[in-house]
Amino acid sequence: MKRELFRMENITILNHDARMLEQAWFYVGEGETVGVLGQYNSGRADLARAICGQQRIPKARLYYQEEQQTEWNEEIAMKKGIFCISDYDGLFLDFDVTFNVFPTYQTGNHMLVRHKNLYRQCREFLDELGISISSDVLVSRLNQMDKLLVMISRVVALKAKLVVINGLISALDEIQLQTLKVLFGKLNQRNISIALFDLDIPALSLLTDRIIVVRNGRIASNCRKEQFDEERLTTIMLGKEQDISPDCDKRVMDTPAVMKLYYKEKTGKRLLFSVPEGSLSGIVVDTQACTSKMERIFSGKDASYQVVINDKSVNPRILERQIGLVHKHNVIFPNLDLEENITLGYQKISHRMLCINQRRNRIALNNYVKSFFRRELEAMYRVSDVSTLEWTEKRIVEICRNLIKNPDIMVYINPVYRVDSISSRRLLEKIKQLQLHGYTSVLISENVQICTAICNRILFLKDNLVMREFFMDTHPIEEVLEFYRNEFWQK
Repeated sequence: MKRELFRMENITILNHDARMLEQAWFYVGEGETVGVLGQYNSGRADLARAICGQQRIPKARLYYQEEQQTEWNEEIAMKKGIFCISDYDGLFLDFDVTFNVFPTYQTGNHMLVRHKNLYRQCREFLDELGISISSDVLVSRLNQMDKLLVMISRVVALKAKLVVINGLISALDEIQLQTLKVLFGKLNQRNISIALFDLDIPALSLLTDRIIVVRNGRIASNCRKEQFDEERLTTIMLGKEQDISPDCDKRVMDTPAVMKLYYKEKTGKRLLFSVPEGSLSGIVVDTQACTSKMERIFSGKDASYQVVINDKSVNPRILERQIGLVHKHNVIFPNLDLEENITLGYQKISHRMLCINQRRNRIALNNYVKSFFRRELEAMYRVSDVSTLEWTEKRIVEICRNLIKNPDIMVYINPVYRVDSISSRRLLEKIKQLQLHGYTSVLISENVQICTAICNRILFLKDNLVMREFFMDTHPIEEVLEFYRNEFWQK
């Protein structure tokens, strides 16, 4: 049993007569990593600010190392070793890592004499934490993950007892999350506690020992490691079961094929599968390697396959004009603004002699993109640094940069990869909405549940062979899942 480090009880916060938190609570033990899960406006962010003293708390009881605290604000919290990391505004971008990790040490008359020693101390300190960032590189050149590591290193150097990280881990990929897991293990061994506030269920499940679920300003659940289940946690967070039912239109199955994919054999080419016009077809594959292969095929990088669109063979060099390929991994150019990130590919295929026509860009953006993602883009326009966008927002940018080309067919490679459950549902609804407005779409994934959620036609593909085809207007979901378990999926 871990000794208690910090506890807050009966937390009630009002904002313009609206209750942001009502009788909420939070506790963390020494050397424990705890997650706080909640949707936007659930009270999750208010709880994080309350713990760090950034939010005025009209009503609550606070205990630090089992001693009750009569006053609480940000200054007192920092003196107790409680620090909050919610953005990267506290970094000195024009200075190196050493200056950012030990900013208070680099003042005074003896700064030049101590300069060399500080670099050595910083290098030794980072090595103890298992952080491989160079101590003399400028922070402005670091990626988002490395900036987070610098922020964590700084508060550890300031003798942190509890590090609160609010809303930053959902933008990280699996490799980066594994790096954080190792680091958190080292910090826990030093009796440093971690509190992660986010809505990314898979990330919290990987990194934490316990997850507290916040819903409508109240604490809905406190789940231990053995109780971590994405579907269960999502249901607790929402307060109800998810329901994404397929809205199938059987008439699209009688329409001609927009795209055909052929596999080239020694004896000639063989039709692998075709995609009817206006359909939303799900291609279930058995391995990640197969997913990557499909991504190369639709990128025109695999000569073993031939793509035919509207009965015409497509040259791999112009494939990107006719296929909107939404890759598994998002690509964001931090030196470009949001609109430039979306229109970059469109400029490449539509503007002659690389002469950029801004009016033409704006017309295409309004016609093909904003009619579907206006609200989401308006929220992202307020972000000054596109590299800080959340993973879901980056996925939306990836979809938008393909929509603006008005392709003949949209192909989604694992569209909800690394996306939390709530955002997954919204993204799948958007993909379904695009199909209902006339976009022929293909969804490729190893997850059969995603395909059955929105697709009106599902194919199981393995070893260059379609094993079975289902139409969701005539085949029940149970039959599809039974085939997946018994005939397709292997342990």
